[in-house]
Amino acid sequence: MKINETNPLVTSHNKGKTKSSAEGFKDLLEARLNSLSGSPEVTAGASVKAVSSPDPLVRLDGINMTENTINVLDNFAAALNNPALGNEDLAPFISALKENTTAIIDLRRRLEPEDPLAELLDKVAAVTSLETEKYNRGDYAV
Repeated sequence: MKINETNPLVTSHNKGKTKSSAEGFKDLLEARLNSLSGSPEVTAGASVKAVSSPDPLVRLDGINMTENTINVLDNFAAALNNPALGNEDLAPFISALKENTTAIIDLRRRLEPEDPLAELLDKVAAVTSLETEKYNRGDYAV
């Protein structure tokens, strides 16, 4: 497959120039910044969508639960790498992950959809759900 379109910044950079990579990067960066400088400015009268902020304690609980869950996932990964541990030794990790997933989903429901923390909670809940399902179907059976 032949690609006919090329990036003008890259082609103009490579035509007959022998510069160090730092100078080449600087030229590319300046060219890109110059092309962006023509972007429309935000005026004082521009409309801004107001976002209600959730209870700070909900956000703090969400962050703490995320950190706790990531720590459980790290410990679970370490336990999986230990050949001396059997399936029954992994059960407490799975139990903790299930409890954390339930708590994360509850906290997620209390946040606005566009909240960045909500996206993080969604991702962590997805990973923990995946790991518990993999355990339940026997992917980690010894």
